Amino acid sequence: EPLFKRIACTISSDHFQVAERALFLWNNDIIATFTSDHRDRILPIIFPALQHNYSKHWNTTVSTLTLNIIRIFKEMDKELYEEISKKFKGQRNGPEHRAKTRAEKWKQLLEQSVVA
Repeated sequence: EPLFKRIACTISSDHFQVAERALFLWNNDIIATFTSDHRDRILPIIFPALQHNYSKHWNTTVSTLTLNIIRIFKEMDKELYEEISKKFKGQRNGPEHRAKTRAEKWKQLLEQSVVA
């Protein structure tokens, strides 16, 4: 799990080469097989990073690679993918997420006001 948490961080990196290299891991047969065998544990870890990249990454190559990985997971186990997708959307729209987002924005504003 710690490895895939780190991979999720690199997948969602703003630096396109870092994200691209992380997504290229699925071109490796060993990683692809391991991911397939343990998808119930791996997909929940990397799903938020994949969703972030697909919707918000500035580099089109990274977005395309992300979409390919999403398709791989959908083809592996559509039910698992849909379940995790619903859970993610519920968390993202929940009051806890909004409170966390609000706190992060206030923190950024305070940091900017101290710098200025």
